[in-house]
Amino acid sequence: MPDNCDSRHKIYSELIETHKEQVRNMCVARSHGEEDLTRELIHECYLAIWNHMGSLRVDSHEGERRKWVAWQCKSVFLRRWSRRRKTPILLAEEGLEPQVEDEGSREMDMVLELSAELNLRELELLHLILQGYGTQEIADVLGIKAASVSVERSRLVKKMSQRAEKLKYK
Repeated sequence: MPDNCDSRHKIYSELIETHKEQVRNMCVARSHGEEDLTRELIHECYLAIWNHMGSLRVDSHEGERRKWVAWQCKSVFLRRWSRRRKTPILLAEEGLEPQVEDEGSREMDMVLELSAELNLRELELLHLILQGYGTQEIADVLGIKAASVSVERSRLVKKMSQRAEKLKYK
């Protein structure tokens, strides 16, 4: 990506204009239609796109740019989800107890512990599964085939099962 500020701004403007509907649709899906959250997510996605433009190849074709924009948005969603879900664990590490301790939060703590060694793609898949998305819906969100989702889900379950076995014997 060129260092020239005018050139960078022009490419950014073209990216946003070309992909604003894609970004909006992804943000609406993640916010379940809540308008304020949708606006926040859109702004965070635009900021991520601007901040990471150095990783976009200048000679990339439209399909690659579309995937790159989607990846920037997905990274925003995952960072938000990780921050929100890790708060009780961070409080516990500091010697503070979360305000509410129930079966659901204990289950989430277990999921977070089991997912500690997952890469970004596996975390994204886990997040979508926990949100109740079906195979085809996940395929649509990730831009892959449903069969690939099934394979990735199987690998994810195997990896988390192995981690669970390892944690049992600590």
